[in-house]
Amino acid sequence: MNPESVAPPHDASKAVWIKDVDKELDLLAFTGMLSILVNGGIGFGQTFDLLNSYHRGWLQPVLRDLETTVINDREPLSKAMAKHPDVFSEPYVATVELG
Repeated sequence: MNPESVAPPHDASKAVWIKDVDKELDLLAFTGMLSILVNGGIGFGQTFDLLNSYHRGWLQPVLRDLETTVINDREPLSKAMAKHPDVFSEPYVATVELG
């Protein structure tokens, strides 16, 4: 296999590819942190405070909405995530719903 066959495209779509990777890495970091905090017995209020202090940019408005939906509206986290299908896929939401 040569390097050209695995390298990302070298055209205008490269910026989109990099942006998608950055979003995936942000979501991966969010998922790991959320799992550690919740499994460690940290309540949702403190969990969202910590996540909001760590995540900036595109994910922060989503986190604020999750916090409002879970804490103020007392909805399950999976239902709050389902309101953001552009961020959380159906399998992701289903996994969270299963616990």
